[in-house]
Amino acid sequence: MKKNNTKCLVLSALFAAIITVCTRFTAIPIFGGQGYVHIGDAFVFLSAAILPTPYAMATSAIGGGLADMMAGYTVYILPTAVIKALMALMFFRKSQSTKLLSSKSIISTVLGTLVLVGGYYIAEVILFGSFVSPLLGMVWNAFQGIFSSIAFLLLATAFDKSRLRERLSI
Repeated sequence: MKKNNTKCLVLSALFAAIITVCTRFTAIPIFGGQGYVHIGDAFVFLSAAILPTPYAMATSAIGGGLADMMAGYTVYILPTAVIKALMALMFFRKSQSTKLLSSKSIISTVLGTLVLVGGYYIAEVILFGSFVSPLLGMVWNAFQGIFSSIAFLLLATAFDKSRLRERLSI
């Protein structure tokens, strides 16, 4: 058990770093300072598909929060950490299948995208004190979620062909 726990911790740290780097350094700014679109959420989904749920939630929260800190969006660090953890929570990883790509993972990316859109809307309502101004952000967040879901599906397909989950044996 200790060996498996060490493997989970090491993979969690690796995924947190990947999420941070892929969120921060693949960022495409949205006009008007509305944030940015990135590939980091694909790795949030991937970590949730590979790691046990508590590890995936912590990994996603830390990676997303660090990326916001590095980008100067300090007001979003806490909301991002909560939203990314909830996105990871939406993943159904309970099956014994070694496949990352399944109908459950596709449903999970849809649910994760809904959490992304709804979570940032609620956070911006609280931050800006308006129910109207965050509506535009919902469009960009939906695009972000769809983009990351497609990237996850491509990564999952490639990793399934290489039998990654079987090799990791978590």
